[in-house]
Amino acid sequence: MLKRIVIIFLLFPILGFSQSFELKKPNISKLKGVLEQNNSTEIIYAYLLQEYDYNGEKKNVKMFEYNKNQICAFEQEFSGGISYNIDECVEEGGITYNITFPRIDKNELMNWVEIMDSNDLSEIENSWNSDGTIYRPSDEGVGCYYTIKETETKSAVEVWCGC
Repeated sequence: MLKRIVIIFLLFPILGFSQSFELKKPNISKLKGVLEQNNSTEIIYAYLLQEYDYNGEKKNVKMFEYNKNQICAFEQEFSGGISYNIDECVEEGGITYNITFPRIDKNELMNWVEIMDSNDLSEIENSWNSDGTIYRPSDEGVGCYYTIKETETKSAVEVWCGC
């Protein structure tokens, strides 16, 4: 009897207070409208602004060396435990985004990656590697590479685009 009570008390916080995170489905037509109005907006950042509330201002803001009025890197937190950062400060280094979510089902995250990539204006065909962790150009050449990284509590997508 005592064992049952101990088990119930140990499981109660996990089952009763665990935060469930729902990855909201991207509204493609709305996102395309945002991109048409401002083609300098990055699609994943536009999605986060559209679907989640941001917590505070941009942090660790960096400006381009050649244009001190234009941001090249920043971090921002969103509701639900989402963090986003972008870095495109190295002129010839491509652009890198990191999006961290609370732990999400990997198949759901893979589907989200495919939807977000479908908004890319290029006609580059992408496919998953054999273990489903990297979504990349099928020829492994120029384009965007999406890498899924998981821990027990977090799911992250690192995106690198370049040539």
